[in-house]
Amino acid sequence: MKSSSEYSAAFRLQEEIVPLLALQEVFCFPQQVQLLNVFAARHRKLISDVMQTDQLFVLHGIDALGMNTSNAVAPLCLVRIISSQRPADGGFLLLVEGLSRVILLEEMSNSNSYLSARIHIATDIAPVYTLVDREERRRELLEISHLLYPQAIEGETVQDQYNSELTLGETCDILAASIAKEIAGELLAERKVDARSEILLTFLRRLLIEKVSGNQPARHGLCFSLN
Repeated sequence: MKSSSEYSAAFRLQEEIVPLLALQEVFCFPQQVQLLNVFAARHRKLISDVMQTDQLFVLHGIDALGMNTSNAVAPLCLVRIISSQRPADGGFLLLVEGLSRVILLEEMSNSNSYLSARIHIATDIAPVYTLVDREERRRELLEISHLLYPQAIEGETVQDQYNSELTLGETCDILAASIAKEIAGELLAERKVDARSEILLTFLRRLLIEKVSGNQPARHGLCFSLN
């Protein structure tokens, strides 16, 4: 089985056409895993076909109003199925791994009742020269996350993250997938690392202020696909 990096390297060599699965408020980030409950007939057909080939498809998150963003900034991730189960209702319960953000070049209809996508792998944009101290910002994101969720994010884990070789972009994706689901689509669509981290930092600072003031709203738990 190929690793995530091997898949990304292979896709960078050429444009690829892969099945496109659009789900409401379901987002998967690179190097993260996501649980999907797929039961609509057209989506079951897509998954059945994918499982007969290379296990790859593009997951396109749609916002709560069902509105797609433009192709240039759509929250898209190339994912790979790593495990699957068939519940009694005939659907699929999937665990998928995010491989990479992608650029949607073209949506393509076919005879299989679902869409396919012509894509390019989208790499993070992180210029060498920047006004942002990326390591300091990474630490601030981790510190605020620990203050917000001290039980969910243990101190040793935070310390491990401090000492890890994760980039700022990778840190943002880990936090977005776990504690920032409300803005996950916006973060997934943002390829510019400094801008992505600023969006996340602003969001977490607001949550910290709400927590300190006692006005923190209820947070959503793990989401399943609404398809």
